[in-house]
Amino acid sequence: MRNPPVPERHTNQQSESPRMLTHIQLPPLPQLLLVDDSPVNLDLLNHHLRGRDYTCVTASSGGRAWELLEQEPDRFYAVVLDRMMPEMDGMEVLMRMKQHPVLSQIPVIMQTAAG
Repeated sequence: MRNPPVPERHTNQQSESPRMLTHIQLPPLPQLLLVDDSPVNLDLLNHHLRGRDYTCVTASSGGRAWELLEQEPDRFYAVVLDRMMPEMDGMEVLMRMKQHPVLSQIPVIMQTAAG
């Protein structure tokens, strides 16, 4: 939750009234990458994680996740990765990440909906 603007006091001879700051620059929230080929699972993850102290970016395939990771290796704080997906599965994404000098440092949570 972001704080409201804080009054700023100046000790100025001309005016002693407080003035409100109109803009406070906050650092960007850390981003999580959520990866799942099931739209229902992706929506569920996004719903439960939204509004915390980070923002969520979603990818519906391992290939798309890898594109996002490769384009901006420093972008994501952590990855929640579905284990079983068609084409590029979660294990392949994880193996590629572990071979990359920057991406290998990102925490990964593997998950699956398989019983």
